[in-house]
Amino acid sequence: MTQLDKVRIRKIKHQENIRQYQSLITLARRIPPEVLANIVELCAEGSWTRAPLVASHVCSAWRKAAEYPRVWSRVYVDYGLGDPLTKTQLWLSRAQQSPLHITLDVPANAFSVEEVLLVLFERSTQWKSVTIRTHDTVQLNRILSLMHHPFPQLRRLDCVTHWDTPTTDLVDFSAVHNAPSLHQLNIKNLIYLAGTTLPNPVPTSRWVNILANLLGLKHLTLELSVDSEYYYELDTIQVVELPQLESLAFLLLRCSPGYEHVSSGPRLCCFLESSPHIELELHDVDLPREELVQCFTLLHRLEELRLHDSDISDDELQLLSGPAGLCPNLVRLDVRWCVHLTGSALVQLVRSRVRVDVEMGKFARELQRAKELEEVAAINCLHVKERDVLDLMLSQSLGDDTTGNRGCCVNERYRQRMRLRNNIAFHERNPVLARITL
Repeated sequence: MTQLDKVRIRKIKHQENIRQYQSLITLARRIPPEVLANIVELCAEGSWTRAPLVASHVCSAWRKAAEYPRVWSRVYVDYGLGDPLTKTQLWLSRAQQSPLHITLDVPANAFSVEEVLLVLFERSTQWKSVTIRTHDTVQLNRILSLMHHPFPQLRRLDCVTHWDTPTTDLVDFSAVHNAPSLHQLNIKNLIYLAGTTLPNPVPTSRWVNILANLLGLKHLTLELSVDSEYYYELDTIQVVELPQLESLAFLLLRCSPGYEHVSSGPRLCCFLESSPHIELELHDVDLPREELVQCFTLLHRLEELRLHDSDISDDELQLLSGPAGLCPNLVRLDVRWCVHLTGSALVQLVRSRVRVDVEMGKFARELQRAKELEEVAAINCLHVKERDVLDLMLSQSLGDDTTGNRGCCVNERYRQRMRLRNNIAFHERNPVLARITL
């Protein structure tokens, strides 16, 4: 072997040693265990429920990060997969005294539901949030009926069910009375199929009785689907007072075609008068112009308006226009699938709320009650054209360039195509409008 061959062999050995030592100083090995534990916890919070278990099998550093109890606080119980009891016991033993976020996924053929619940109920004082997904409302009632333990830390309850089977009662939420800290209740997809024995009409007093004892509730979402044979009847004049309520989303996915439609405008206006500080999300609420004007008048604190799949017209949108327009605190507008709304109406709305110049005098400034729109989102609106987008961006571009880095139109590919088609520079944009979303 020549001297040159010996040098080459030594070089190969040194290169191999370098590769080995480089693996010891990688970023993954230098991450503090508490930071790595936060990463694993975020993975578990998302869709990767087995993240703590997988992380504990990677290496000693990751295993140390997986020893933090909070990493195991997301307990996902899938009754249709494997051995849910053994998995639940493992997660609870690792979570120790950490607050628990529990998800129960119960298919139609689920067995041993009570057996796993009994293990979970032993830690009922640690429950912080619960999500229950069931095939039907009978299963949901079955689980809720067992929740008679105290839940002092429970703050959120989500119930999702896909179908209903013949029953004589709606979902029973009496168990939530044992959760004094419950702040958020989300009920989704309660579908009543034809052939059930629910009373017709369905009395609204059932929901009134459920909500009457939830005085600490801050966020409420009701997403209900009603079969065409059933409709809700206002059978009580009892008023539910939820003094802590901050946001309400009520979605009625299907209404009965067999009954005369009654406008919800008067009741909505009454609700807005009694709840001026609430954050309200409305879906599929198309009101006559007179009632819409009244609602907009009552929403003087409204900062964000989202109109999705709405039949709102240009004339109705113009109620918000001008320095003295309705909803004076509105700064964000989000319109999607609005087939009657035109882009020119959006341009006119943005331009009409531009702040009056100081030189125009005190009287003119007093008329300027309405705030300027800072953000506009227009998605899948048939009559919003590219020319309208350009008008929004360039209508006030000559006097100020200070917003060149504020982010107008966040769709980068659309920005590039628009730049090439129109030969424009995106630093020349509306100094008033901070963001356009397409």
